[in-house]
Amino acid sequence: MLCEISLVIHYSTMHQEQVKENDCTASLEVCNEITRVHIDANQTNHSVALDYISKNIPFILTGDVCITRGGSRWPIFDLWLQDEPNEGTGYLNVDYICQKYGDETVPVARCGREEYGAHPKTEMTFREYLNYLTSFNNSSHTDCLYLKDYHFMRSHPDVELYETPACFSSDWLNEYCCDKGIDDYRFVYMGPKGSWTPFHADVLRSYSWSANVCGKKRWILYPSGGEDKLKDKLGNLPFDVSTEQYASVAHHLYKQRMEVVQEAGEAIFIPSGWHHQVHNLEVTLSVNHNWFNRNNVPKCWQYLQETLSCVQRQIDDCRDMHDWHGHCQVLLRAYLGFNYGDFLKIIIHIAKKRILTNEDANYDVQPILAILQSVCKDEIALQVSQVEVNDCLAHLYKHLPDNKK
Repeated sequence: MLCEISLVIHYSTMHQEQVKENDCTASLEVCNEITRVHIDANQTNHSVALDYISKNIPFILTGDVCITRGGSRWPIFDLWLQDEPNEGTGYLNVDYICQKYGDETVPVARCGREEYGAHPKTEMTFREYLNYLTSFNNSSHTDCLYLKDYHFMRSHPDVELYETPACFSSDWLNEYCCDKGIDDYRFVYMGPKGSWTPFHADVLRSYSWSANVCGKKRWILYPSGGEDKLKDKLGNLPFDVSTEQYASVAHHLYKQRMEVVQEAGEAIFIPSGWHHQVHNLEVTLSVNHNWFNRNNVPKCWQYLQETLSCVQRQIDDCRDMHDWHGHCQVLLRAYLGFNYGDFLKIIIHIAKKRILTNEDANYDVQPILAILQSVCKDEIALQVSQVEVNDCLAHLYKHLPDNKK
């Protein structure tokens, strides 16, 4: 099994028993309390949300700006929900969803099973899943099914169900995916009470935001680096940290553990490298994005480098084989979904796009330059993309003012 490596940050071990709405001007110290940041139509506290993101600290976004577009509610509230709840499907407008999207194939996780530290996946039509959800309380169902990682926006680029909150809108990852017309990292989740996602950190140690359209979620989080102390003797992370073993005040990491209940109409920000577990407390519909930008791209790059080192150690005995480094890149992509070439394509695309359009150029180019300069010191990375990296650096230097070079 490939090892898992996380970046370590310093955090306070102060413990609070309740999550409450903090004064948003308070010191941004990581503690067991997750702050709710309220942003209204006038963008009050917008800068506070950006400060939490830049400091890699979780928070819950509340207020009209979280679920509105141009002053109106997200269309998904009016289209996918109904005024009165039904047994099994809650506030979901099953008739509308079936009529519009019933024949689509959707990914579904089996929450009652474990395979390789995750829930095994299957596929159903959306109609089949909604039929299952309608009768979920029936005792004949022995497995809890969770519709998750559904690329709705990718499948329906012309359907505007929601809008990314402004504080989460600087998103290099999905910008690249949309520009290239490839699979993105924007998802729809739908599940009954009791559906859940096991303990994990997000792809490439990216950020994540998740907004509840209806229902409630219970989140359990550990600061980056804290998960290392949860591993067993073989280096494996726990599958489920909701049990009494981990929730007890006697547990050695209890003071680092965070829990919060996210309500409908709220969005939660999950920082880079923070391991978390999620439970639906009732029928829940949510939208989720994974993303990175100038703030966390160094963490993503470092995690990619560290994971490659781990891959290399795992197959070091095969170093004499032809194109050993190339095989390492194949394994890296199989493990993370990215390899050096994939990551550098994103960075170079964003760099050239910012230069050509002058869009956010002064803001975004500096961290891109730092990543590419780091690549120039990495022999493996240069083997993968030396021509592209050198070309991009030449463009960057040409357009940067002298005092920024």
